[in-house]
Amino acid sequence: MKLVDIRTVISASPAALLEELLNHEHLSRFFNARFRLLEPAEPSEPEGGKGALRQVSTRGNKFRERIVSASHQGIVYCIEGPGPLVGHQGHIQFTPRPEGTEIHYCINGESANWIPTRIVGWVISKDIKAAMKNLRRYYHAD
Repeated sequence: MKLVDIRTVISASPAALLEELLNHEHLSRFFNARFRLLEPAEPSEPEGGKGALRQVSTRGNKFRERIVSASHQGIVYCIEGPGPLVGHQGHIQFTPRPEGTEIHYCINGESANWIPTRIVGWVISKDIKAAMKNLRRYYHAD
């Protein structure tokens, strides 16, 4: 089930956004979560890119996310092991625009517990909207 489907334009290049969003240890500047890099990216990949494993701590939950792919076109990641969602996959797509880069952020999955999936989706969507707002502020402040 699609839980998040958000589009926003940020005054930055896809390369700058890729670098910022793969800087796992500093993502808490934008997201309502703490991130800790557990495993680095594969040797031929950008730092924090494909193969990297991070621990996410948010709202009393701890889980691991693996970066599946990362390029100037976007980032794909998924929860590995137990977490708040099953069948989880996050897609962050970058599309260059004259005014910057459009980010299309989608998250798919189902609730892993008794909380209805639509409620979990609402909470995650709210957090992602706030993160995109923080990211826009970060680049507009320069």
